[in-house]
Amino acid sequence: MAQVLTEDTQYSFVDERGMAAINAWRNDLGALLRRSADSLQEDDRGVIWWTFAGGRINHTLKYALEWKENWKVIADNFSLRLTGSGVTLERVREALESMRSGDFLKSEETRKRLLAKVPEYRLSKFQRALPPKFEVEMVGEYLLDFDGAERFLAHFRASQAARASMSWAPKRGM
Repeated sequence: MAQVLTEDTQYSFVDERGMAAINAWRNDLGALLRRSADSLQEDDRGVIWWTFAGGRINHTLKYALEWKENWKVIADNFSLRLTGSGVTLERVREALESMRSGDFLKSEETRKRLLAKVPEYRLSKFQRALPPKFEVEMVGEYLLDFDGAERFLAHFRASQAARASMSWAPKRGM
């Protein structure tokens, strides 16, 4: 989705109203995504991190930031909204760099802490028959994606470095 918002392709399979909607999103977010190496946007309520990573990855990142930084984070499929004491662009960048370093998301302590933050969620009528540890693990596997979040952070760091070295966003096919 980020690619669609940062390019100027007119899709033949999208009708006029659809292209108008895409162009409105491009006007709203396209410039930020092209110029910002980290897709962070600060407003009067806090910081929005436009990840376009999907719900499971974004929720994994949400719980990690809530645990490590004690911020309030609202996640959806496209972004994370961070609010609370100390939420600034600089501080969010530092927190993300900290999460990228080492084996943060592979750590047993991190996984345990994030799984403990997962809300009670019913997936199966047999779920209650599981020992609590496995019930939490089952729900966590459904709602979170540790490996995907780690890949996202690694890719995000690589694309951040590449985008920071360019003064423009590359177009598809270049």
